[in-house]
Amino acid sequence: MNWVSLLDEAIFEEYGNGICTAINSGKCGSSYSEGLTRLDRDVLRFTPDLVIIAFGMNDAGRGTDGLENFRKDVRTMVKRIREACGSEILIRTPNPVVAEPGGPYPPGKGPGDAYDPENRPVKEYAAGTC
Repeated sequence: MNWVSLLDEAIFEEYGNGICTAINSGKCGSSYSEGLTRLDRDVLRFTPDLVIIAFGMNDAGRGTDGLENFRKDVRTMVKRIREACGSEILIRTPNPVVAEPGGPYPPGKGPGDAYDPENRPVKEYAAGTC
């Protein structure tokens, strides 16, 4: 189960059946700019009460050179959602990158330790959603 399925299950367990419908419009490998191209079709047509935006990991692969476009895409997506349906918006920042079991490991790191690879500045992209 991914985090959306776990959230849906937790809501069901807490409140019971019929309280909400979770629609996972996520697509592996997506970035904010790619998500913007699918926003109308995959999200806004449902006129959701809440939209959880969860991008950043793939965007961070563009390095620090992509930060300004990333920030612009975040603002654009929030604006389009608010204008289209007035949904509540929760921006889920990217999770930290961790060293995977089996290595090789960065200097001073082991399996499960968080680290920021130079070519994927996740911390900077997480801060860019503010």
